Amino acid sequence: GMFELAAKQGHPEAMYELALIYEKSENDMEKMKADSLLQESSNAGCSNALLHLGNKYFKDPQQKENGIKLIEKAANANNIDALKEIARIYRDGDGVPADSDKADDYSQIAKQLSGEHVMTDMLASAFVPKKKKKKALFGQKKKKGSSDVPKPKKSWYINIIKNFFLKQLNKIFFLIKK
Repeated sequence: GMFELAAKQGHPEAMYELALIYEKSENDMEKMKADSLLQESSNAGCSNALLHLGNKYFKDPQQKENGIKLIEKAANANNIDALKEIARIYRDGDGVPADSDKADDYSQIAKQLSGEHVMTDMLASAFVPKKKKKKALFGQKKKKGSSDVPKPKKSWYINIIKNFFLKQLNKIFFLIKK
């Protein structure tokens, strides 16, 4: 399918998605393919693959240390789930010496990144004009040449406002990060 084609072209995210599909397979060959795809995808820097492989290794006592390194690498790539997991690992001292400062730092970054996603999504949806569909009343025929798509009247100023707010938000988050 689509993932296979993209994975063959070397797209790390596609390799990761394909690996997840193969992992659920009953076929042993596909399960082996899943492992090599995960490895390849994480080597290419896909943070989801790093986290997935890290969690897999983390469960194996012989591989736990390696698992932590991969989870931390995914966290350093700003993967929110990895940030939360590595924060937990350091807070609990799970396979590493407990380090509450490191745990707090990772938690803080995760909260900040989660907040940025929430805020930008909220702002973006707040300034997207709602489209009203014009319904022809029963028995009325639509005029020839008229379409359901309303003409973009004042959307240009909405985009200006949206972009202004997003720039302001980015400035705020940039100052918080300092």
